[in-house]
Amino acid sequence: MRLTMMALAASLAGCAAMPIALPPEIVARTERIELSGVGFGETGRFELGRSSGTFSRRSYGVQRADPLSKSRQTRAFGHVAFNVSGSDFRGAVSGHCRHLEGDVGTSRLQVTDLPFRYRCRFSRAGQPMDAELLLDAAPLPTGLLLAESRAGEMRMNGRVFHLQAIHHSPAFAVRSGDPLGYRIGNIGAVDVNASPRTIFAPVEGPDREAVLLAGLALSLLWTS
Repeated sequence: MRLTMMALAASLAGCAAMPIALPPEIVARTERIELSGVGFGETGRFELGRSSGTFSRRSYGVQRADPLSKSRQTRAFGHVAFNVSGSDFRGAVSGHCRHLEGDVGTSRLQVTDLPFRYRCRFSRAGQPMDAELLLDAAPLPTGLLLAESRAGEMRMNGRVFHLQAIHHSPAFAVRSGDPLGYRIGNIGAVDVNASPRTIFAPVEGPDREAVLLAGLALSLLWTS
């Protein structure tokens, strides 16, 4: 499991992590909803505002070595499943997600040959919804070099919300290597570095459920 140094430090200190950098217009137009009960466990129950649910997740790592070339291939993969219901959702909703990434190389040099990808599908009362989340590795310019970030889309009922990883906090001068949170279009965001994790969702309207589902799926993502 990957933890940012800020998240680890906050966990060890028993205090909340520093907030992510969010545009003031998103903060002004949204409600701040805490997601409690997730932590770093593989299974459990969570509370999300006026709603609640259960989750399970696993992350695996497999490595194959070639004794002749001294190269090795690494694969990291896993899944997330959750169920949530309450006044913020139109019936009981389930999410099923999978992630995968890999690299190849030697002990001195590793090259990504299978870029990170995360896919989620959703259902309501056991029936598939017109909704899916797609998140992929994305290059991030950092001066003369490129670092890895993540970007994607949350699609629901014909609407598409672009997902963009957030690597900055007002409390720190340098970017984080792992995402601290994600911007969800121009209507919301999720802070996956906070303790508890926090979703910034529209106060009302049809997009509120889409932001909450995306925030849940991103908050529960667990990689090796």
